[in-house]
Amino acid sequence: CVSGTSATCLLVKKNTLDISREARMYNYDIASSSAATNDGKTLKSKGAKAGKHADTPAERVLQLINTFVPEKHTARANTGSLAKLLLWNEESPIVDDAGETQEVLCHQSDYISLSLMHEGDDEGEETCV
Repeated sequence: CVSGTSATCLLVKKNTLDISREARMYNYDIASSSAATNDGKTLKSKGAKAGKHADTPAERVLQLINTFVPEKHTARANTGSLAKLLLWNEESPIVDDAGETQEVLCHQSDYISLSLMHEGDDEGEETCV
């Protein structure tokens, strides 16, 4: 059994499960990340307002979350897995030009368990979403 913080996640290559981007820890806040600024200042709001032009990757993600995720839902968190996944996609698309998914999201505990259980084979690929 491996215990890990649920919102610590990373992207891995779909076919090999090799880590493709640096992990984002449970407390990584997209609103205060380097992707949130154009001028070195962090976003002050909890999200971009609907109808307002989003200038940074983080603002675009916050606008998506505000538009599509219900009020008071845990998926609205700036530190949540959805926010991290959407920000990664804004920074560099997860899907290639042919529409094929190249990377998948994996929570830290799933990745560690997968690595321990399936070292050297391709069996647990479905564990990562």
